Amino acid sequence: MADRNDKEERGFSGLSDLTSDLIAADEAVKSEPKAEAEAMTCRRITCPHCDKGLTLRFAPGEEQEEQVFPCPLCGETVTISPQKRTSEITEKKAEDDLNSYGSAVGELDKAPSAEPCSKYSVSFGTAFLVDQFGFIRKGTVTAERDNIVLEGKKSWPVIAKVGVFLAITVLPMVLFKIGLGFLLALFIVHYLCCSQGSLSIQKSTIRKVQRNGRLIKFWGQYPGSHATKKSVFKVDTKWNAASLERELKR
Repeated sequence: MADRNDKEERGFSGLSDLTSDLIAADEAVKSEPKAEAEAMTCRRITCPHCDKGLTLRFAPGEEQEEQVFPCPLCGETVTISPQKRTSEITEKKAEDDLNSYGSAVGELDKAPSAEPCSKYSVSFGTAFLVDQFGFIRKGTVTAERDNIVLEGKKSWPVIAKVGVFLAITVLPMVLFKIGLGFLLALFIVHYLCCSQGSLSIQKSTIRKVQRNGRLIKFWGQYPGSHATKKSVFKVDTKWNAASLERELKR
């Protein structure tokens, strides 16, 4: 009886060992395709002939080599250039950036030195204030390192404006008994008796800089004389007005 039990136990033990071996072999077989699939890489390309998308699978190392094959959709030959590893791409980019930086630095060293300059769009004068430097209507104010440059329509000298005023008021009245009204004549002389001009004012002579929103006023010395005059203008935006105010106070 005891011998019979020993035989049964050995039989069950052998069967258990055989089952374990079969399970282990099955798992090994299943893991091999899985590992192989994980090792392969995919790359999505577009056929240059038919513009259709293709998905390619590469075994380890194949993506580093040039691939030539017929397109399965149109039959034309497709050539795939080797795909560089990420480390190679990173090193190449770093080298290109360094070369670009060195080239840019070299160009800056060769470039002539230039003074910083900011140009602002303005409208000279207001309904009740006149720019005493003679500028009217729209123009520009340029902030250079040492100077403030006013550009735009500049009024003619006083003598020329008086002559025009008399020519359109008194002279027609004397000759034809007809003349323009004084207010209309003043308006014409102020806004039409002007020509394009510019004026450079040294920053060191600028005083009493005031800003109210877009409106800026300052006193400065007229070039070539000791006369101090007031400039009045509106900048196109409040942001630019604040920036120009800082330039005038430097």
